[in-house]
Amino acid sequence: MRMRTKWFKHAGERTPEETASALGFIFWQIAKDRLLSLRKAEFAILSPEASIKVLGEFAAFLTHVADRNIYVDFNTEDRASIIQLVAKKVSVPFCDNALDAVGPGPHAEVYFEMLNKRLASYSAISGSGEQLNYSLSRALAGFIEKHVEAKDKSWIASQLIEIEIPVALEKFDKAYKDLMGD
Repeated sequence: MRMRTKWFKHAGERTPEETASALGFIFWQIAKDRLLSLRKAEFAILSPEASIKVLGEFAAFLTHVADRNIYVDFNTEDRASIIQLVAKKVSVPFCDNALDAVGPGPHAEVYFEMLNKRLASYSAISGSGEQLNYSLSRALAGFIEKHVEAKDKSWIASQLIEIEIPVALEKFDKAYKDLMGD
């Protein structure tokens, strides 16, 4: 998966809107990439509904990881603005894909309700370094496990924790550092 993580215009600070737009687009690309990887590993995420939910779970997870990073790099006002804008940016492809996959419905409301629940759950997890990453990964695995077929429930957590989430975090870290100029 190739991601564009460099700014075209090099001079000046980025607005929260520019930062959020870039992050939201990248999060959706990472979520799609990890869903495809799960399918290649022959996990039965076959229904359109399950696919959309898995994409949403990955996007919510990455939004939370970004929030933890943004907490360090931005003031409180910009942080809140960026996270809200990221959520809105991610909701657009989520809703478009949900409309294509399952037809009309309150897709934005469903996404934001799930996102708010997940952000609250992830925020309750404390720790640092690898212990924090494992705890967050375990939580994401538990959320995604609910959307796979019964035959895969016993294996999906291992696949996510050992392969998919580390790759997603690696891609996130690279993109975040490139976009923030670290």
